[in-house]
Parts: sequence; structure tokens; C-alpha cells
Amino acid sequence: MLYSKKSKVLRITITVVLLVTIAVLITFGMFHSLQYGIRPQIEARANNVILLIGDGMGFEHVRAASCFGDTSMDLFEYSGSVSTRSLSSSVTDSAAAATAMATGKKTFNAMLSYSGTQKLTNLGDIVKENNKKLGIVVTKSVTDATPAAFTAHSFLRTSQNAIALEQIRETDCDVLFGEGRKYFDAHSHRVNREDRAYINTLEALECNTKPKAYAIFDEVEPESEHNLATLTAIALQILENENGFFLMVEGSKIDSHSHSNDMNKMLAEFWIFNAAVLVALEFAQAHPDTTVIVTSDHETGGLTLPDELSPAVISDSCFTSTAHTGVNVPYYAYGPGADQIPALIDNTDLFFIINQLLFGN
Repeated sequence: MLYSKKSKVLRITITVVLLVTIAVLITFGMFHSLQYGIRPQIEARANNVILLIGDGMGFEHVRAASCFGDTSMDLFEYSGSVSTRSLSSSVTDSAAAATAMATGKKTFNAMLSYSGTQKLTNLGDIVKENNKKLGIVVTKSVTDATPAAFTAHSFLRTSQNAIALEQIRETDCDVLFGEGRKYFDAHSHRVNREDRAYINTLEALECNTKPKAYAIFDEVEPESEHNLATLTAIALQILENENGFFLMVEGSKIDSHSHSNDMNKMLAEFWIFNAAVLVALEFAQAHPDTTVIVTSDHETGGLTLPDELSPAVISDSCFTSTAHTGVNVPYYAYGPGADQIPALIDNTDLFFIINQLLFGN
């Protein structure tokens, strides 16, 4: 009798586990079968695309900055709104958001160019397969979530040592600028130096004559000469070529200071990012076959401003959260195809827009 009861309990337990597993798999499949974006049709073509991401930058962040001066966003004729949810929830993290932009597919928070057990093809893969140059310029570590989604594949965004190894061994970036020496120095001997420099100072970068460069710093200091705008300008000099390029530039620390609800530091980072946007726009004006897109991965801090704005009312108290939120973020577009982007898109749509602009796919 005792054996029979144990067998019955075991059968029930196995049945419950199987039912739960099936339910999870069905739910997982349903999520992946959903098309979150609208996949707009872009007829225009561009030889170069520059994507600038203000990490954590929402509409209200831009509005707050506009109280203190004209922003580069005012120079864009076309703009709109981007939804950002991940498969985990309505509130994404940077890894899932960057994966959506880099691959056109939703994933769960913390995953980088992976969805479930599937390794996703990202823009970095596609750009190099099509013999265009690839560039990444950021103000945090190049192994951090946003740059990693465009240049690597990982189940976990925290696996930064493995991400660095993939970027060194496999990605073949023409430009990789940002922080991250603690991940790169131990593996720097693996960097192919035949046509690529491995650099740790701005002086060495300015003297570089090789056609590719990994400039990995201890810190990208906001007030130093190797700020985001300077690094973006150097990147564009290296990347410019007849076959074209894709460059992703991230103002990474807008997010950090929004998490800590530090308005002054957030605004300082915004203006650093703003200067890099101006560099991109100047390049595009001189090269009409270049499209510039500015957006954000998500909003951070729940920034909420009064209707009547003045510098006096802009303070730390305008933040309502220390976390990411699920509100839409802005996009701004200039150059070929800018007029063909709908006013409301999903972050996955950015992949399809860029892919069509560069490759007609």
C-alpha cells in the first residue's frame, strides 16, 4: 500500500512538471510568434548609417535639456516615438532593448543577441558579411549591454570577459572605442595587430595609421579631450570609405545619472551626447548618402517635468523613480529614408529600417 501511494505521488508530480513545462514552452513560443513592430517599408538607400543611442534618454530628458539651450534634436526635420518592451515585461533592460535594435527580435532581459537557445544574427554580423565597415563608440565599457548586442552574443550581459573575447576573436570591428581595459588587457595579445591597433590613450589614437583600431580606455572622461564627440569624429575618419559603414554611438551615462536621480550630472552627459550628435549631423551634411538616427534604448528615472518650464524648476526632484520605465522614447532621423519612417515604431523596427537602408533587405 505504501509503495502504491508513493508511486501515485510520483506520477502526479511528474504530470504536474510536464504540464508546467509544456505551458512554459507554449507561452515562450507564443511570445516569439508575435510581431511587435510594424516593419516599415523603406525605399531609400544609404551608403552609411549612424545610429546614436542616448542610454536612458526619454522625451522629458530632451525637454529638460532644452531649458538650458538649443539641442541638436531641434535640427532634425523628422521625429517620432519608439516602444521598448522586452519579452520579460513592459520594462526592458539595455540588453534586451539593444538586442531588439540590433537583431529585429525581442528577447528576455539580460540576453544579448540571443533569444531562448537561439543565437541571433545582429547588425554587426550583417555589416561585416556585406563588406561594410563597422564602428562602435561608447562612454562605458565596450562590453556593456548596448555595444555588446551589436558585436557579440551572450546568454547573460554580465559575461563581460567572454564578450571581450568574442569582440577580439570574431567580431572584426573596424572601430571599437570606449572603456573596458580590465576586460581587454588580459587578452590584448589575441588582438590581430596586422591591420589593427590596440590603443589605450588618446595620443596613441590620434597618431594611429592603421585602418582599424581598438581604443580601450580606463575611463572616457566627460571633460577630457577624448570625450564622445572627439571619439566619434576620429571614428568617422577611420570608417569613411566607398563601400560604406555602420556606426553605433552611445551616450552611456545618461542612464547612470538618471538611476541616481542626479539632474546636473545627467544634463552634463546629455550635452556630451548632444555634441556627438552634432558631429554625426555635420558628417551627414557633407555626405548626403548618410542617414543619422538618434534614439534611446529605454527611459530611466521616470523623469516628469511641469508644463511651464524654466531652469529654476529643473531639479533632482523631477525624477520619480530610480529604475527604468516602460514609456516610449523618442527617435530623430536625418538623411535618406528619414521621411519614410512612421511616427510610431517599435524598437525592433529600427533593425529593419537600418537593414533596408544599407542593404535593401
